[in-house]
Amino acid sequence: TKHLMLVLLLLRAARSTLFPSLPLLRSAGHLARTPLFMLEALGRVYEHLNLQNKLFARIRLESKIIEDVLGSMDYWLAVAKRCIDWSMPAGVTLLARDRYLEACGRTWAWIEAHDWVACRYHLDAELMPARFNRKLKKVEWYSPKKESHVLARWLESELHDIDESIQQLDLNDIENGLHKARREVRWVSIYFTAVEGGFVLDQEVKAPENWDRYLTKEIIENPFNRLPEPEPDDVPIRVPAPLLYALSYAIDRLGVIKDRAEWTLTMEQLLRLTGEKASLPQLMGENYLEQQNATKQGRDLLEQVFVKDRLLLRMAEGLA
Repeated sequence: TKHLMLVLLLLRAARSTLFPSLPLLRSAGHLARTPLFMLEALGRVYEHLNLQNKLFARIRLESKIIEDVLGSMDYWLAVAKRCIDWSMPAGVTLLARDRYLEACGRTWAWIEAHDWVACRYHLDAELMPARFNRKLKKVEWYSPKKESHVLARWLESELHDIDESIQQLDLNDIENGLHKARREVRWVSIYFTAVEGGFVLDQEVKAPENWDRYLTKEIIENPFNRLPEPEPDDVPIRVPAPLLYALSYAIDRLGVIKDRAEWTLTMEQLLRLTGEKASLPQLMGENYLEQQNATKQGRDLLEQVFVKDRLLLRMAEGLA
């Protein structure tokens, strides 16, 4: 429920001065994406644990809808800023800015339409966070011990499914290949954080052989690789720290490849739409990444981490 209330507070803050202050929507929306990710992750987990599956599926869906539109707004803002940083032609920069403003409008329309904040068209509507909170109070939760057992069995199956799924993706397709692979793998990391008290890092487990690339100081000390502390009554599942660090490595590297490939593709599209001319390799520098090279880099990374080093299967075996 804390994630629901945080989203509500942030969106209410944005609504109070939406029209005179787009920066406030941008700031609140960006901050709201994290609790929305947490809500979607919790929905993805608990809709499979035989509690109130329909309720958790709805939480997952509604959170995803709003996170997606906020993500689109964030993306076009980033593109607009990079157009300036990379000295793109004026027409390209203006079109990117227009796309950002359009995304802001769509974002708020979806937020109001789905009752995450009050609006003049739904004056009597129960807001989505309040509706979910009310229904969550009626859930008959498992005991900590039973939840730990059920969660472990589900996660074991989920890890096998993700491992099989990402190896069947067409990485020539940036959005439905490379980007999807990163999204699928990233969910595992989000589960560990979202189910507070459900998982703890096991620092005693010895790293597999040839694991040094995943154990850099930068990765180990990354605050995102610290899991929430369990409560006294929790029965957490132990996650081998070296495996979590390898997961973090894969998510980070896939993100860099995906971002550069998407930026390159977007800039190419903006140039075509505006009729402007520019040398993208010269303007974008190391951020320029053609689809063919992105596909190769992504395939090599997936082969190393998930086939040769069997990361997800190692995680699943630890739960068996």
